[in-house]
Amino acid sequence: MNPRVSLVSVLLALLLAVPATASHAKPRDLAAERLAAAADLFAAAKGAYDTGTGTVDAVYTWSVRWLEAASARATARGAHLDRMKALEATAKEKVASGLAPTLDVKAAAYFRVEAELWARRGTRP
Repeated sequence: MNPRVSLVSVLLALLLAVPATASHAKPRDLAAERLAAAADLFAAAKGAYDTGTGTVDAVYTWSVRWLEAASARATARGAHLDRMKALEATAKEKVASGLAPTLDVKAAAYFRVEAELWARRGTRP
């Protein structure tokens, strides 16, 4: 299956799962839903990448969105950095096994360095 089709299917399923009353939800509840959705989509994107049907960019994108959703938490930048370190390690393994293009390692290294900068500066995207 095309990785984009897979990700679109996941997004569509999540959108359809949102209750119709969500527009009346409190901002705190919506923030919690956003955080949970970002974490779920990160897991889906990572799972797709791990099995060869996703992209390194999708994993990064959903990690950043998770970071944004969790930005009020003191540990958010460190958690994003940990996810990017793991992504870089996975990309290296996949490239070494011939399961991913060399570009994935270079992209993952960029994402990790960016996450390190955000963590050290105390900033977010």
